[in-house]
Amino acid sequence: MVLKKISYCFIFITFLLSGISVAQNSLILSDTSVTTNQLFTQRVFLSAEDSIVGFQFDLKLPGNVEFQNSIIVSNTLANHTVSSSEIETGVIRVLCFSLSNTSIPNSTAPIISILCRAGDTPGNFDINLENATLSNSSSQNVLNQIVNGSLLISGTTKVEDENTSLNEKKRISVYPNPFNGSMNVNYYADNQTLQKLTVYDILGKAIFKKQLIPKSKGYNQENIDLSNLASGIYLLSINDSKNSNIKKIILLK
Repeated sequence: MVLKKISYCFIFITFLLSGISVAQNSLILSDTSVTTNQLFTQRVFLSAEDSIVGFQFDLKLPGNVEFQNSIIVSNTLANHTVSSSEIETGVIRVLCFSLSNTSIPNSTAPIISILCRAGDTPGNFDINLENATLSNSSSQNVLNQIVNGSLLISGTTKVEDENTSLNEKKRISVYPNPFNGSMNVNYYADNQTLQKLTVYDILGKAIFKKQLIPKSKGYNQENIDLSNLASGIYLLSINDSKNSNIKKIILLK
């Protein structure tokens, strides 16, 4: 009888725990597309369900990108103290806090934009956040997700030729990313063959489909409106008869 009661109690506790959801608190880096030697801002977004009063992170830049010793601070941080420094070459530390424990208002705008200059080497590079924290009013770190970004540096010429690498042809770039409703999708087409664009949720369910007809061989651009979807992380896929290319996209409203 005692064992049966313990078993019932265990089942009841399991049932209660299964209904507990953890708040999603994220720091998100934008994907950026620039040309060689171009000035640009690397944007950092905050998406939080908990009340956040401060944060810290180290932004690690690729070797051919230079920090320009300047950051742009969002108006949502007007009641906070924000500092930045290059703690080592290509690693930018940003610290934000509030002595009065003032919460950071929710916003779709970037909280921090870091001024950088692209190098003279084209390519696709990772940009990562390290040593990141999000602090609540009890000084607890409630960060549970980091979404790192990518930087596409293109040459100044747009002319495509037979020497275009396979990786270049397979690349999908999205701007802006994160986006708020609509975005521009750039993709490479070997010819004017029909392409299929599909957006999947994180469970792998197809929630948006569109047929693309490239205007020419080479890079093409298509505007996609996903304003009817909820904020979150999605996967965008473009397929033709030969290739299947996937890009992570982030919708922030």
